[in-house]
Amino acid sequence: MKRSEPLQKRLDSANRELDRLRARGDMGSRYEDVRHAAQRMEEVIVNRNLRGRDLEKQGKPDDAIALYEQNVSDEVDTPHPYWRLTILYDKAGKYKEEIRVLEKAVLVFGRREKQREQVAKFMSRLDKAKSKAYS
Repeated sequence: MKRSEPLQKRLDSANRELDRLRARGDMGSRYEDVRHAAQRMEEVIVNRNLRGRDLEKQGKPDDAIALYEQNVSDEVDTPHPYWRLTILYDKAGKYKEEIRVLEKAVLVFGRREKQREQVAKFMSRLDKAKSKAYS
């Protein structure tokens, strides 16, 4: 696992390693180390989203945006930060930023077969954002 890789890729790699270790019946210290590392990565993702939500409620959208942008940069495969950013950017009239986030969401979710419905939702919102930005 390379530190320079997005957090989601590192988490996916850790989960594949856990699956491999489980399949071999190797539930020793290596398994525990990888499991703890995966849990810490998941906590980072979740905590950014929760803190972002709290900051929004406190009327601090710019601070929330910074946290959501970290998750988008880390290519997390949960739709929350992408949706929240598109809403916040739309409210601020920052349509090009909204488009950038939606395009990233389509890229991230498009790689995952199970999330085709999510991609369709992002694409629909992307079309609306483009019409606002270029009208």
